[in-house]
Amino acid sequence: MQDCIERADGSTAMGLGGLAYSVSALAALGGESVEILPVCRVADDTREAVDLEWNRYPNVSKEALLAWPGPGSCVDLIYRSGGNVGGDRDERLRWPTPPLEPAEIEPLHGCDAVLVNCITGAVLTPEALAVVAALPVPIHLDVHSLVLGIDPAGRRYPRRPPDWRAWLESADSLQCNEQEAAILAGESGWNRTTEGFVRRLVDARVGPRVVVITRAARGASLYCADRPRLDLKAPRVDVVDPTGAGDTFGAAFVVERLRGSAADLALSRAIEMATASCQLQGTRALSSLVTGC
Repeated sequence: MQDCIERADGSTAMGLGGLAYSVSALAALGGESVEILPVCRVADDTREAVDLEWNRYPNVSKEALLAWPGPGSCVDLIYRSGGNVGGDRDERLRWPTPPLEPAEIEPLHGCDAVLVNCITGAVLTPEALAVVAALPVPIHLDVHSLVLGIDPAGRRYPRRPPDWRAWLESADSLQCNEQEAAILAGESGWNRTTEGFVRRLVDARVGPRVVVITRAARGASLYCADRPRLDLKAPRVDVVDPTGAGDTFGAAFVVERLRGSAADLALSRAIEMATASCQLQGTRALSSLVTGC
């Protein structure tokens, strides 16, 4: 999708957003040993920008991209200070594309791992979600906008989707921030009830065995079955642009897990790369992340 960003200091920026952050970060961090296969719709009016972005990465395949006549999805992000939707950030989604059908995600059947990033909300139909859940490979789910409704004017607002259980049960590892976790728990904010909800998720027989709670500048927490919570802090930096930090976090976490790293080491690497991305602006700058590998 296209991002139109208005920062708290009044400055603005436009460019590729959404899955572009995930793919570029995966490509930069994965290196030649990892092939990235984006499965998503690409509108005619953004195809040139997408080609320009991903042609820089020889390890990104375009064979599973789905042509969309358009217009392409566009999101307006208006920051007042931080990143909570409905609190200190407003978000408006224009022209959301429909969720993917089972036939459109066939290319996933040969992958070693799948990262599902719910950029626009429910990015898969229920039938396609069932296909993903049945894949015999690790599934990492970034909740993202799955917990955001959309009103007739395109404004996003927090809400727990009716099929949230099916989404969580499809994942082996789950990523969400404090606000997203609270929404899934049916709470208004992060509290002891939300913490208990997350603990029950990882201790259940179905669903994610690993849950990562991102906490912006405060770092992140890792919940694993039969282990105490692990909290890691983020280094202090001068933030240039926080957009896409969560997408970079998820990409780094998945790449490290693919390399055989334990969840705690993957968490540390994810925090490091997400922090680095906050010092960059736009998806094109993510190629510099490879220098830290």
